[in-house]
Parts: sequence; structure tokens; C-alpha cells
Amino acid sequence: MTYMQMLIAYLPFLLLDVSLLVLGVYLFRRGGKYLTWAPFQPDQVQEICSHMTPAERKRMTTVAGNYGGVMGLSIAGLFAYVILGGPLAFFPTILIVWGLFLWWAKTWIRRWNKRFLASTEWATQQGISSDDIKLQSL
Repeated sequence: MTYMQMLIAYLPFLLLDVSLLVLGVYLFRRGGKYLTWAPFQPDQVQEICSHMTPAERKRMTTVAGNYGGVMGLSIAGLFAYVILGGPLAFFPTILIVWGLFLWWAKTWIRRWNKRFLASTEWATQQGISSDDIKLQSL
């Protein structure tokens, strides 16, 4: 498989990343309730987010933006490796390291989200702990 064929194969994923980035910037600029909205978000998390103070909301969006930037740069780095002609012999190793990094980052951000949501002013008043919080309703 040539590099051009690989680029063409990965093009839909690249377009998806760019469109999600544009959507994220749009929602960030709009502000309001969209900053804490996510698909499949349970009612408990929606309730906690609706009672956040402005400082808590700002902290959460900053960390979410940093996480998105790290994920975007890691995906862009993988594409750059392929496009710039990195040796294909190392590609499986790079994919394994990249996959482990994404798994670690996702695990870390889920743990951080639970602790942060439980530490908000409203959640502490309600006696909600990080173990009680379910981040997805699926």
C-alpha cells in the first residue's frame, strides 16, 4: 500500500476530526449550557452541571479543551507520520504505543471527571461521591 492510498484510506477520519474541532469551537464560543452537554449524559451529571458555579464551569471547560487538544495532536501526529513517509516497519509499534496512550488518557480523564463532578459545591452539599457518579447512560 502506497502512502497516497493510506492517506485516502484515512481521509474520512481526518475530515471527522476537523468537523468535530469546528463544532467544538462553535459550541465553546456560544457558551451557555452547551459547554457541559455530552451525548448519553445521565440525568445526575446533567443536574450537577446545571448547578456549577462559573469558576467550576470554567475549570471544566479548560481541562476538556486541553484533553481535546492532546487527542487531536496525537491523531495529527499519526497522520503526519504516515504522510511524511515514516518507515512502515515501525508503524505497528507506533500504533500500539498510540493506542496505549489513548487508553491511558481516556482512563485518566474519566477518573478526573468523576472526582471533579463530586467536588463541585452542589455535589458536596448533596453528599455525592465520585463512586456514585456514572458518566454515561448506556
